[in-house]
Amino acid sequence: MRTQKLAGLILCLSASAWAQEADRSAAYYNYTLAHLYANHAAEGIDSTANIDQAISAYKAAIAADPRSAMLAEELTEFYIQFNRANQARSEAEAAITKDPNDVVAHRMLARIFVGMLTPQGQRGIDPTMLRRATEEYQKVTDLDPKDVTAWVTLGRLQGAAKNLDGAARSFDKALALEADNEDALVGRAGIFADKGDVEAAAAMFEKAAQKNPSPESWQRLAAAYEQIKEYKLAAETIRKALALNPENAPELRKALAVDLINAGDYKEAISAYEGVVADEPDDSESLLRISQLYIQTGDFVKAREAQARALKVDPEAIEIALNEVSLLQAEGKPRDAIKQLKNILSGIVRPTYSAQQKARRIDLLERLAVMHRMMDQSDEAVNAYREILSLDPSVEARIASEIVDSYRGGKKFVEAQKESDAAIRKFPKDRGAILSRAALDADMGRVDAATSETKKLIDGTDDRAIYMALAELYEKGKKFDDARKSLDEAEKRSSEPGDKIGVWFMRGALYEKMKNLPLAEAEFRKVLGVAPDHNGALNYLGYMLTDRNVRLNEALGMIEKVIAREPNNGAYLDSLGWAYYRLGRFPQAEEQIRRAVELAPGDPTMNDHYGDALIQQKKVREAVAAWEEALKQWQASAPAEKDQSEIDKVRNKLEQARKQLAR
Repeated sequence: MRTQKLAGLILCLSASAWAQEADRSAAYYNYTLAHLYANHAAEGIDSTANIDQAISAYKAAIAADPRSAMLAEELTEFYIQFNRANQARSEAEAAITKDPNDVVAHRMLARIFVGMLTPQGQRGIDPTMLRRATEEYQKVTDLDPKDVTAWVTLGRLQGAAKNLDGAARSFDKALALEADNEDALVGRAGIFADKGDVEAAAAMFEKAAQKNPSPESWQRLAAAYEQIKEYKLAAETIRKALALNPENAPELRKALAVDLINAGDYKEAISAYEGVVADEPDDSESLLRISQLYIQTGDFVKAREAQARALKVDPEAIEIALNEVSLLQAEGKPRDAIKQLKNILSGIVRPTYSAQQKARRIDLLERLAVMHRMMDQSDEAVNAYREILSLDPSVEARIASEIVDSYRGGKKFVEAQKESDAAIRKFPKDRGAILSRAALDADMGRVDAATSETKKLIDGTDDRAIYMALAELYEKGKKFDDARKSLDEAEKRSSEPGDKIGVWFMRGALYEKMKNLPLAEAEFRKVLGVAPDHNGALNYLGYMLTDRNVRLNEALGMIEKVIAREPNNGAYLDSLGWAYYRLGRFPQAEEQIRRAVELAPGDPTMNDHYGDALIQQKKVREAVAAWEEALKQWQASAPAEKDQSEIDKVRNKLEQARKQLAR
């Protein structure tokens, strides 16, 4: 026991702890005496004698005021502090045997059992002690129904035993006695949260925080807001915790930054991380996050500055090296990004790998494969996938499908067919193998076979995905009515807003291919009505209007929005360049479409657009090269993707340009 606590405890006793009929002078005298003996014992002065005298004095104080829960609690804590818990338990059990309604003995026994919930060296809660402690606190509340502390402790014990209804009743009893009791408010809020009513939990946490503002109370409230995805409120709450100058301010600032990111406020999130770095200049993780946020906002100069600072602090950190990959991709340097990722992979080659190292390498190889696929480097992508198989043969079925899709994307249909045949032989019932085979069949014009096999996968487990796949297969075969019906079925099975958005987007693309501009626009507008910043819908609608040479300024505005967020997306750059072309801004068109072709070199339409922009500026030789590449890409395309009218247009433009060169 510490002497500095004595004055406050005495005040507590004299003000509220005693009933009117207690012998206040005797209780006060013996309580003070107990503290004096306890202090002597703690200082090592004739310890055994002083311990015995302190216990006797506590007992005398309790005898003078038997209804004081605080006195019984202090005596029990004293027993535990001086390793006499067994003595306390024996005395309490003997007292209960003599008088089953001895509330002091029940309080002492309950506290002893709580102290034994997690024996030294044991993990988890001892279920026997949990049951005994709960029983004792239930007895205490029966004998003294106005003991708020007992109700709160009982609620906690019931919560630990997953008796949520019982815990709720106990906390409610405590709150009925003391409406602003912080422990009861926090406990009741926790039960609300455990039952899934996070809004009610947040309201209760807020009340507790307002009652006793502290970094801990505001953090609890912030956590509740995070659970209900009210990240702006969570950030505001963490700021209140920071205003109290807590010791864990750097960690709180990081938590604030995460909430701000989730709330979409990247500028303030950067400021929060800068606050961390101001206090801890060597915090490479915060510097990394700053760089990542600047990438997200499109400020690549500041992203690179933060990246350089992070590298200086921790040049060996793989996460920082990987951020360089992301930064290069964002800067529109995909080949440099691939080179950087390959260097990282080379640096972590091991003769053998732990489970964690293997999982990390597989993640990086998957990322490398996707980057190669985006650059139409199907062979390199397949090599990455094959290395994954060498590390983890258990994923062979999934990787086999990825290999088929890589060859399909690279327009290597012979290789794709060979891999697909092997996958189907080895995994005839694998969903991924069947779907990748169906996509290949549709590419090659075998739509009936593709849809027939895909329909067999409808089994009531994830039929929405199957109907979406069917819609895509039917669309490739220009069976538009069947595609529309499949999308209707997919929409029936779309319960989440994101699922519906996917259906609307695909339906908009379907109507566009059917050359029904009003219906296509209506579907894209539905997407934007729910998700105004949906990049895909803004770009598709903007490009569709541009391609039909209507409402060009509106179309340009949509495309510029997505370019602001993804300035190095090949598809978006092509849309922007094509809008400039339609508006007669040919130098700008050439610049944007050239960048698009560099980022997505295998797209015939982009190369065609590039030729159009070049010819308008009398760059005939360059236009010829662009149209030759477009024609080459069209001829390499899958039968289902070939558009003969577009091929003829390119061929005619190419012939005219060649004649112009000859003249």
